[in-house]
Amino acid sequence: MRDEKQALFCVASKQKNCEFSLKFILQKQNGLWKNFSTMLTLVKGKAEEEAKYDYGEYILAKKLLSVEEGLSMISSLYPRTGEKGKLSIPGYGEFIIESIPPAYFVPSKRGHGVAKSPWPMRYFEGRVQQDQVCQDWSQELLNDGLPYYPDLNEAAISFFDLPVENFSSYGSVFVIVPDYRARVESLKLTLSKVELKLSAPEIRYEDLLVKVFAKSKERRVVFPDEHPKSDLLSFDVGFQPDHLQAILVAKQDNMKIDGKEFAAWRSQDEGIFLERPEEEIVSLLKAGESQGLEYKQDAVDEKGRNDLIETVIAFLNTNKGSILLGINDDGAIVGTHTHAEDLQKMIHDCCDPPPTNVRIEEKMIEGNKIVIIDVAEGSDKPYQSKRDKTWYVRHNATDMRMERSELMKFIEEKRKSVW
Repeated sequence: MRDEKQALFCVASKQKNCEFSLKFILQKQNGLWKNFSTMLTLVKGKAEEEAKYDYGEYILAKKLLSVEEGLSMISSLYPRTGEKGKLSIPGYGEFIIESIPPAYFVPSKRGHGVAKSPWPMRYFEGRVQQDQVCQDWSQELLNDGLPYYPDLNEAAISFFDLPVENFSSYGSVFVIVPDYRARVESLKLTLSKVELKLSAPEIRYEDLLVKVFAKSKERRVVFPDEHPKSDLLSFDVGFQPDHLQAILVAKQDNMKIDGKEFAAWRSQDEGIFLERPEEEIVSLLKAGESQGLEYKQDAVDEKGRNDLIETVIAFLNTNKGSILLGINDDGAIVGTHTHAEDLQKMIHDCCDPPPTNVRIEEKMIEGNKIVIIDVAEGSDKPYQSKRDKTWYVRHNATDMRMERSELMKFIEEKRKSVW
């Protein structure tokens, strides 16, 4: 496995027209600066102007560094054998690094820690030793002509432009190195066919390759390397996968640049799309109700809503399944006036705990709107209907109340998982 520290240096050194943005929030105590938080980010093009907000005891500042200067700073964070890593901020002192984990690879459009980037990135978070950490995070920052922050947490979120609502990483040192060479813009899965859309502004498509792995409960396959010739790449899996990974690799150094992962049992990351073609839906109508398929005519009245939640709960507690709304018991299309947004809210509000792995899609078939509700097997069993305070499981094509023995088994398994 490639050492992620070396990968981080390699990625940064290959970027064009980049510089590092160094942002930090410090507090002066007894004549010495203490670190509240520091962030070093590789930025494409011209970064924002340098800034310094002096609140007396507190400093919020941003400096611009060349790639070479940034890499030198990163290198000093990693301790050599028998030494401690150091963070040196010119004009403010030197901070000893107490702990620093390996750098992580993070795919594009996915967050990690306090960072999220539209490009794939390498990310790590270290921490300065305890006696150099700013302790007073609740201080209000108020000074004439400077931005107002009610406390340092809000200052960090705003000044660092973080995609989080709360901040509590006091004393942390963040390093974020996006890879602007290429990325997987999207992955679209239609039954057994996959389409990847790529973007490669700084590398030729012929210098890339795509590696794909797919599996279902019955099959798994590792595909030969795919060699893109343009920004679109399509291939046929041969079956409908429950899990698929597509990895974008640079040929020259065999380095992973980006990747997308589809998993049927969880909500999908940004840029991953699952589409059902009309012919697949028609085949489901011919198949009839089963262990993993249920027809519902509508959910506009109380009985319809109760029945729908009952089946969602049963699928969550038993196995993945699909509900076709707007279909009568004979498999005939009758259409529905129910909206996907309303169903999503109802399912969230009526299932305990609220599931995170339910996907809802509206489709027009033969001039009628139907709604497809795909329910993955739940990861937090047992699930209960808040509408009738009952647990359900799926047996063949029927939703059934959970037996006491089944419920106790779920509870015992959950207890073991906690301990």
